[in-house]
Amino acid sequence: MACNGSQDLDHAVFEGAFNLYFRDSQAIIVAASTGTLSHNPACFTNYGSRISAWSWGNFIYAAGPDDLQNLAGCEQDYTAFFGGTSGANPIVAGPVVALSLIHEDLLGSWPSATTLRERLVINGTPQGMGFERYINKMPDMQGVLAPDLRPLAGPDWEADVVPKSAGGDPPTVPVELEPAPASTWFDWCFKNDSFYGLAEPAYSYT
Repeated sequence: MACNGSQDLDHAVFEGAFNLYFRDSQAIIVAASTGTLSHNPACFTNYGSRISAWSWGNFIYAAGPDDLQNLAGCEQDYTAFFGGTSGANPIVAGPVVALSLIHEDLLGSWPSATTLRERLVINGTPQGMGFERYINKMPDMQGVLAPDLRPLAGPDWEADVVPKSAGGDPPTVPVELEPAPASTWFDWCFKNDSFYGLAEPAYSYT
């Protein structure tokens, strides 16, 4: 659901209509940021605690007016300046669909709106300045599925270097090595703490 109007959804004028403890429409409400690395809330976006996620609100490549590409006819015209919450909303829709299909395929049921809203922003990209205009995070599918799909250094990882011969699963003997470890040593040791259990405990070698 696109969300523009530059309104504070937590304002008393809405009489709690966007308060999840009062009413939950099950909607995923998407705000917009500037399309630069600042990721500041766009001037036109709504904001507040009910915002589920955000994405870029300008400088979006899309089919449309011919400022980027202009060929004979209009079927292959592209623009680099699509935007608004109308641009942010479909960007977020992609991860929503992908995560829903993964959940259904592995667990046999569709995720609830609450589950989707919670997981969409795990390890997501924070908004920029202007936190008085809260717009949550931008989804990062690799971040959401980090324990399942990639070695993401974070609280679920140990950076201890341990010898292959230490034994155990995972090995538990930390060893500091200088210079860099040889091919007979583990580097990262993964503690599996995933949503979907796609990954077995995994090790990379250096």
